[in-house]
Amino acid sequence: MLVTACSAPNLTESTNTPAQTASPAPIPLVEATPDPEEERAVAIAELEEQWPGAEEFVAHADANDWDYRTRKVHRDTDFWFGHDLLAIGYGLWSVDLITTAVEEGYSEHEWRDLLLEIGAVSMLDTDDEPLAPELIDLAVQTFAPELEEPFAEQVDTYHRGFWSGTHIVGEDIEPGTYTTTARHGELFENAYWERTSTSGDIITNDFVGSAQSVTVTIASTDGQFTANGFGFWSRMD
Repeated sequence: MLVTACSAPNLTESTNTPAQTASPAPIPLVEATPDPEEERAVAIAELEEQWPGAEEFVAHADANDWDYRTRKVHRDTDFWFGHDLLAIGYGLWSVDLITTAVEEGYSEHEWRDLLLEIGAVSMLDTDDEPLAPELIDLAVQTFAPELEEPFAEQVDTYHRGFWSGTHIVGEDIEPGTYTTTARHGELFENAYWERTSTSGDIITNDFVGSAQSVTVTIASTDGQFTANGFGFWSRMD
């Protein structure tokens, strides 16, 4: 009997290749959403370290709903702390400007411009309240109490005067002596003022062709005072 030799099977090869198992997809990391209240609390604490009294100021601002987004501090100043801390930023910005005014000895015109810019006073002769007098007063008291007296003097000086226009004596303005002064290097030209009785009769008047300053005394018996072409009238007595 013939026996046929058979080749041994190749154990290193396999006819069944196992399927490739796909690697699981990486799970994306989800960052925790910051808590706005916690972030604000941290910011306030940092402000308190730099400006003692900041925490109390912010609490007072929150309680009074001081929201001055219409006159926010410019972002390029050192007092921009974000939308949730506009009040204290506004207050510190105002204090910084007032400090400069006192140190540099601002003129009457410069002080008046500053008071209007920060909203401590209003230019309009209406019942509208100035933008931020209480906020600025608290900021000065809290962060620069040494400025309280010079700042209060300038605010009082402003309120004792008036802008050109027609005013009822005893109601809009008080009797007294007032002076209006042109800015440095400028003149009042083709201006006019008059004192009139309650019935509108002219008591005295003047057409001013050219002048650096004009002074007028308004009597308690006057009815109205009108000025055109001038600026702000400061009380002298």
